[in-house]
Amino acid sequence: MSKISTEHFFPISVYFRKKKEELKKVFSEQGGKATFESGKKWTGASKLLEQAKATGQKLPILFSAADGYNDLIYWAVLESISVQPDAKGKFPTTLKIVDLTPLPEDIPLNSLRKVGTDQHFSDDMLSGYCFCQTPAFLQHQIHYWVIKGRPSDNDFESWLIPGTEDTWRTSRPPQSWSPGDRLFFWMSSPARCVVGLGVLKGLHKKKDKSGNNLFDVEYLTYPLANRPFIDDLRLNAKLFDASFLKSGPAWTVYSLTEEQGKELYQIVVGQNPEINLGWNTRTPLIQRAREFEAVDLAEPPARVITTTSRVIRDTVKARQMKLKYGYGCQVCRLKIEFGPGRFYVEAHHVRPLGGNHKGCDTEDNLMILCPTHHAMFDLGIPYFVSPNRIRIYNQEYDLLCNHKLSDDNVSYHNEFLYNGVLNSSRPN
Repeated sequence: MSKISTEHFFPISVYFRKKKEELKKVFSEQGGKATFESGKKWTGASKLLEQAKATGQKLPILFSAADGYNDLIYWAVLESISVQPDAKGKFPTTLKIVDLTPLPEDIPLNSLRKVGTDQHFSDDMLSGYCFCQTPAFLQHQIHYWVIKGRPSDNDFESWLIPGTEDTWRTSRPPQSWSPGDRLFFWMSSPARCVVGLGVLKGLHKKKDKSGNNLFDVEYLTYPLANRPFIDDLRLNAKLFDASFLKSGPAWTVYSLTEEQGKELYQIVVGQNPEINLGWNTRTPLIQRAREFEAVDLAEPPARVITTTSRVIRDTVKARQMKLKYGYGCQVCRLKIEFGPGRFYVEAHHVRPLGGNHKGCDTEDNLMILCPTHHAMFDLGIPYFVSPNRIRIYNQEYDLLCNHKLSDDNVSYHNEFLYNGVLNSSRPN
C-alpha cells in the first residue's frame, strides 16, 4: 500500500458499513484496493469527490462492521464513484477505494460528528452510507498532552517499554483529544520531569467504579536517560505559560498548544538524540502502533499485514524470554546495550504467527535473536540441524538453549521457510 499524507484530506468524509471479514481480506490479500457495490445512489458523495480532487485533496471513507458492533475499524481513500442506471431503473453505485488501513484500535462510532454541526453520531446508528466531519485522527492537526503521575503510584521505570499498552484514568477528560494524540509522561513531585513519550490509543465508553474516565495509551520510549526537569522548562520562553508547569491543583491530563508540544518534543530529542518518532504527522505513529501486538496468544491469531516488511513484536511472552536469555542472541550471544542497563534484542517466531502458517505465540515457537540473525531467519537462510543447532551457509552453530523449541515448529521452518522461499505446497 502507498503511504499517503494525512495533511491533504477533504474536511468531509464518507461513512459506510461493510462486513469486517470482507475488509480484512481486502487489506491482507488485495493490497488495500477494492471495488464495492452499493444499492444506494451516491450522488452526493460523487460531488464531494469532484470537489476534493479539484482542490488537490483526498476524500476519506470510514468503515464500521456491518456484521457486528458499530465501532470504526478501517479507513481508506475513495478513488472513484460511478452511479449508473441498471435494467430495473435504479441507480446503484460502484466505488473504488485504495489505501485501506486498519485503525490502531476500534474507535467508537459516536466519536464522529455530523456535517455542519458539533452533534455526534449515535451509537445505534444503522445507516449504511452518510457523511461526517473528517475526524481528528485523520486530520493534520496534532494535539499534545502531558500525562502526570506520582512516582509513588506509578512505576514509570517498569512500565515504559516501547509498544506496551496501558490504561490510565482521569476525572477530567479533555473533549478535544482523539486516538493518535501525542503524550508526554510526567513524573510528579519530587522528581517533576518528563520521563517518557507515548500516544493515545483510545477512550473507554464506560467509567470505572469510582466514576473516572479510562483511556488507553501506548508507550513509545523507555524511561528517558536525560530528563527535562521543571526548573529548566520554566526558563523556556515558549513553555512559560504551559499549564503543566504552573503551581496549583494536580490533575492527570494537561493540554499543550501545538507550539508548546513541538518545543517540548525538541527539548526531549535534544537531550535524548536516540529518539526519533516522527511527530510531524499522524501516519508514522498510527503505523507504529500496528507494529506491536502486545498480547499472549495460545491460539493462532489473525495475520495482519503492515506497511513494514518485518514486524517486531514485543508480547509479554517475548519479554519474559528476553529476560531468560539476558537480552543476548541465541546464535551469536551478542548483547546490544544502548544505555546504562538498557539492552536491545528481538523475538522471532519460528513458525510465523497467523495466516496460512498458523503459528502460536508460545515459548516453544520463540527464539531470541540479534537484529542480524532475526533478519536471516526471516529470509529463510538458517537451517535447523536439530532444535539446538543451526546451519548458516556452510557453518554450523550451537544455539544457546534455556528452553526447548517444538519439533513441529522446527520441521515447519525447514520444510516451508528455509532458503527464504515459501514453498507453494505449504498447508492452507
